[in-house]
Amino acid sequence: MHTEILPDAAAVALRGAKRIADAARAAIAARGLFTFAVSGGRTPWVMLADLAKLELPWDKVHILQTDERFAPDGHPDRNFTHLKSSLLDTVPIPATNVHPMP
Repeated sequence: MHTEILPDAAAVALRGAKRIADAARAAIAARGLFTFAVSGGRTPWVMLADLAKLELPWDKVHILQTDERFAPDGHPDRNFTHLKSSLLDTVPIPATNVHPMP
């Protein structure tokens, strides 16, 4: 196991985004598709915003939301609201590649 110690939460978020981007590129090269399951909560917001700044073939990425809170569409308590604002609203991913929880 390899352990990295990073200076702060922002560095951890960026490192996570880069690891996901590397995995996405490898999966797309091998299989033509990258499927990314995203959990809710505040923890991934910065990482997702960092991921949005990285170059990826977003048309070959599928995002599956793995959990959701019972709140109306667009509500700040809803995980999908933050997934949209952190990532989906800023990358050219086709709507058909986004699979939110009902």
